[in-house]
Parts: sequence; C-alpha cells; structure tokens
Amino acid sequence: MFTANPDLADVFGLKSKKRVKLYNGPITCQLLSFNLSEQKEDENETGWRLALPSLREEAKDFSNRLRKNLKPFLKRAKKEGVSCFRIYDADMPKYNMAIDLYGYWVHVQEYAPPKTIEPEKAAKRLKDAVCVIQEVLDIKKNRIFVKVRQQQKGKNQYQKKANRGKRKPLPDNLPRIDVIHDLTEEEKQCACGNKKNLMGSEIRSGPLIQIDETGVQVLDEPGRKAAAKSYMWIYRGGEPDKPALVYQIHPTRSSEVPRTFLNNYAGYVQTDGYAGYEFADELSQVKHLGCWAHARRKFMETIKARNKIKKGKKKKGRADEALDYIGRLYRIEQSARDQQLSYDQVKQLRQKKAKPILDEFSKWLEKQVLKTPPSGLLGKAISYALGQWNRLTVYIEDGRLHLDNNLAENAIRPFVVGRKNWLFSATPAGAHASAMLYSRVETAKANGLEPYWYLRYLFERLPTAKTKKDQKALLPQYADRTKIGSPS
Repeated sequence: MFTANPDLADVFGLKSKKRVKLYNGPITCQLLSFNLSEQKEDENETGWRLALPSLREEAKDFSNRLRKNLKPFLKRAKKEGVSCFRIYDADMPKYNMAIDLYGYWVHVQEYAPPKTIEPEKAAKRLKDAVCVIQEVLDIKKNRIFVKVRQQQKGKNQYQKKANRGKRKPLPDNLPRIDVIHDLTEEEKQCACGNKKNLMGSEIRSGPLIQIDETGVQVLDEPGRKAAAKSYMWIYRGGEPDKPALVYQIHPTRSSEVPRTFLNNYAGYVQTDGYAGYEFADELSQVKHLGCWAHARRKFMETIKARNKIKKGKKKKGRADEALDYIGRLYRIEQSARDQQLSYDQVKQLRQKKAKPILDEFSKWLEKQVLKTPPSGLLGKAISYALGQWNRLTVYIEDGRLHLDNNLAENAIRPFVVGRKNWLFSATPAGAHASAMLYSRVETAKANGLEPYWYLRYLFERLPTAKTKKDQKALLPQYADRTKIGSPS
C-alpha cells in the first residue's frame, strides 16, 4: 500500500552511509508527504510517499485514524472555498514542524538551517512528524480551521485592496464647460505687488484684522531643505457681521509677510506678543491691539508650576491676584454678550467698568515688578503684561474690537489638527491649494454655513461667474442662503 519516494531519500542522503548536507534553499526540509484519498488501493499507486521505507508500518497504524479526523476539515474547507491551510510550528514548538494540507495531500516539513544529518537522525525526525500529526488531531483540531478562515479572510481583504482606487473612465456624454473668461495679468496685479484677492479685499474693508501663524513643512520648496519649516499665516477681518478669513503660505515667519498684506490698510490690527508684529506700532494708519488671552496664559503657567511644587496647598499668591483682575475684564465682556448690546453700548460699558479695572491693574503690576525676580515665571508674566500694556488697553476705544485674539487662533486650529494627520505638504503649489481651501471653508463656517453645501453651491456656479460682481456674490458672506442646500 505504501511506496518510498526516491527523491526524498536523496534529500536526506539515505542512499549512502555518508553524512550529507541538507537541502540548501528555504529554511525547511520536507520529511513526509501523503494522500488522504481512499480511492487508490494499489500499493504502487497509493498516496503515501515516505523518505524512509522502514516507516511504512508506523504510517499504516494511524492512516485510518488520520483520514477519519481530517475529513471533516476537508469538507468544511471545500464548502468555504479553501484549498489549503497550514498548522504552524508555533502550535508544536517542541518539534519545530510545519504541516500543510493541499487538497487531500498532507506535506510535513521541518524548519532547520542548512547542516549535515545522518540517516538515523532523519528517521527519528520523521517519527516526530508522525507524533506531531497525531497530537494536532487530538488537541488542536478546532484551532486549525479558525486559522483557515482567518487566512482566507486576509486573502479576500487583500484582493479588495488591490481593486481599490481603480476609476472608471468618464462617459463621453458628460457635459463639460470650458471656462474662457479670465482677467489679464495686469488686472490681477495689485498696486502693493500682490495678486488681487476678493477675500483679501473683504478683510481690509472691516475695522479690525486679527493675525496668527503656525508652522508647516513643505517638502519640495526650491532652494530649501525638505526639513525646513514654512508658515501658514491667517488673517481674519471684514465687517463684524460678515467676517472673512484668508490663509497664506510663506517660507518664513518674517514680519515682511504681514507687513505686505497690510499695505495701505487703515484700521486696527490684533496680534499676540510675537516680535515680528512690532512693525504695526510704526504704521501711521494702524492701531495695534494686544491679546489678553496670552497675558492670562503667562500667569496660568506660574500657577501650574507652583501647584506642582506645593501639592495640596491652596493658598493664593500674586499670580492669582493677576488672574482675578483679568477675570473681571472677561466677565464684563460676557455681560455685554448676554445683554446683546450694540457696539456703542459696549464701548460705553467698557469705559465705565473696564477702564477703572485696567488702571488699578496697571498700578498693581508696577508695584509687583519692583519686588519680583525677572527670571522667574511670575516675573516674566508681569514683564510681558507691562510690555504689552499699551496694546492691551486699546480694545476699550471701540465696541467692535475684541479682548483677545482667540477668533484667529480658533480659526487656525482646524489646520493644526489636520496637520497632525497629513503631516506635510509635498509642494508649494499643494500648500497654496490647501490655503485656498481652508480660506473658503473657514469663512463659510464663520458665516454660519455648512462647508459641504456651500462648496457644492460654489462649484456649481463658479464656471458661469464671468464678472467680478458674479464672483463676489459667491463669497460666503454674500451667498444666497435660499439656494444653498442643507442636510435635511
């Protein structure tokens, strides 16, 4: 019933008594192969192939049992379309074997590096393989088919990924629009040297421009290393009830970037304490505002550092006194919003209630700076507040101004969150496209529009907008809300 396989015998050097080198290919060598089919009864045509003829008797002893136990697996494999599976050596580490089932054929392999082996040792390893098969059938047969299904599932997922991303060609009857209207290069150029931008013009039309910036990496910038840092600048302005936002990508954080943007602008500019914004104090038509949120943040850092050192002690210090002053200013702003006061009423409220607090706080800071080490966190917070004082008190002059620069910081936050996912822009053109898209989306959000429906409204009408008036009507501030869809 069983026949020896001379090729396998050659592998183990069984034709001679000499020590030979094992198969020097993959780190496996085949020990045993057999067929589970019962259709062939002729001994010369049986499915058993052994490396050693002396093991025929051992194979006969468990062949019937092997067929009986493996046939349920074969039926389930055929039902689910699985043609093969493997019992890994991790299941039987003491034998270091791998067993594969291909249809009705079972192949037993041993993981081993190239080395020499004697025929007697080959026979022992083959007997170990028989033990592996028996133990697997007795103990781990339920785990075998779990692996079958997992492997088949992985193949299906791989096939789905391979098919993903293939786009069908566009139909020939798809309507197409050729945009043939455009401005000349002279008409696109502004007197300040920048290209004209409707959003930029809208920002300059309001009483206040808020500015902020954040870093971004652009890989393929001409003349710069891939690791060099570029900056995304944001400008928020326009009429208070029709805000506009513009994102601008630039290779540097130089003050020339906002200076160029503000060329010929007359009004208020609000920023944080970054030294690159100090040029705004020199512009005759611009009044520079500071940010109370940044001033407050300095004192908060002092309190956090103190709480780490003095755990459990809640005694208030000078930083807490400073926060009390700032908190009173914010409560006045909250009161104005709750009462829905007009801009003139807000100005009057600030002059009446906020100005006395500012005067008192200024005197307190001047006293504290004389007895506080300037190198400590509290000293730095006090110095920052005094250094920004002329800018921090400007907001009480006009009810349209803000106590802090949080609107600009909140507008740049979606870009910062997105950057954590896409990490960088590949090219300057891609970074510029990103800036344009963020400008449209964040302006839509600032004007109470849902971004998806606004962009759909914009893209459907943009090809037919031939004049500047048509293009301006598509800005989020002036879009016809009755024609913009909604999720409902």
